[in-house]
Amino acid sequence: MARCDLTITIDRDPQALWPGDHFAGEVHVAADADVRCDALTLELRWVTDGKGRENSEVVEAWTLFSGDLRTGTRQAFPFATQIPRMGPASYQGKLLRVDWELRARADVPWAIDAKATLPLVVGNRAAPGVDAIERAHDGHDYDSHEDEDEDEDEEASRSPELKLVVPGRATTLQRRPGLAIAAMMAVALGIGLAAGLWRPLWGMVRTLPRLVRGDLTWADSPELIFGSLILVVAAALAWAIAREGLVERRLGAVYWEIAPEIARPGDEVRCLVRFTPRASFQLSGITACLRAAERCERGRGKGRKVYNYLALEHVFELSPARAVSPGLPYEARGTLQIPPDAPPTFRSRDNHLEWRVDVAIRIPRWPDWKRKAFLHVIP
Repeated sequence: MARCDLTITIDRDPQALWPGDHFAGEVHVAADADVRCDALTLELRWVTDGKGRENSEVVEAWTLFSGDLRTGTRQAFPFATQIPRMGPASYQGKLLRVDWELRARADVPWAIDAKATLPLVVGNRAAPGVDAIERAHDGHDYDSHEDEDEDEDEEASRSPELKLVVPGRATTLQRRPGLAIAAMMAVALGIGLAAGLWRPLWGMVRTLPRLVRGDLTWADSPELIFGSLILVVAAALAWAIAREGLVERRLGAVYWEIAPEIARPGDEVRCLVRFTPRASFQLSGITACLRAAERCERGRGKGRKVYNYLALEHVFELSPARAVSPGLPYEARGTLQIPPDAPPTFRSRDNHLEWRVDVAIRIPRWPDWKRKAFLHVIP
């Protein structure tokens, strides 16, 4: 057993700390025997638990003492620290848990090291001085905007929070979906032929007459199955490329905004979608969906497993169903509110809690236009 006992105390309620809080405390050491302590260390850290691999980070570490401890003595070693202003905050979800703790350890030669842990709960509140951090976050320049439509939305272009997201120019394949399908089919078939997969394709062609007559045999199954798989893969690749072109034929270029990209619990996030239709059609509606999702990973290589859980989903309607006409600009605006008790964004190597907004323009009997933007919810 350990030859000394450790206890950690702080001058605040350990279950009611907030990002940015300063606090002080002491590590109390009670020796049961004369003992040499090589190092009395203390760590402030956070650690994850749940479905994913454990991730942790030591925010601050101290060596409080090194020397001899006498029997029956009780000593206190002070320390002072601060919870980082950007957290992370404590979190308990379905797949992921984020905990804070102070952990002390007395390194005793030839004996069991004495240890003590004080669990901390770091709440969710705006920390002072965070505005400067927001402006520098991720290197985004919130004063830069595209030149298009500056006169139409002068107020938005002056706002340092708005970031106009403009899709790139459509490629030839996107503007001509028929050409896209033909090109992708040709590429897929060319790769298949080069890899020696012409045999199942030719075998599938040879079985078609028997398929029509209804006299297929089990011997024809492998060629028919493998040939069909090659064509399905080629068609799927072609559709993935052609889809954007089909959407653009109806909507034209779509401009959209999600602002601000950094927000606190309870804040409002503005959404804007603007386009000039190239054809008349009935719009099913425009929606913006606010989602918070947990993602945890465990294992490496072939044994790697990924777990996902949708912790929150709120759908907001930016525009109801209506008819649109070609050449007439159409604009939809709306506001999404982040819940007041929303947990902040959290990212570590194997565990994530991410916020995003999925925007969709829904067109009946036609591919929908979809985009997503990630939000950074700060404590």
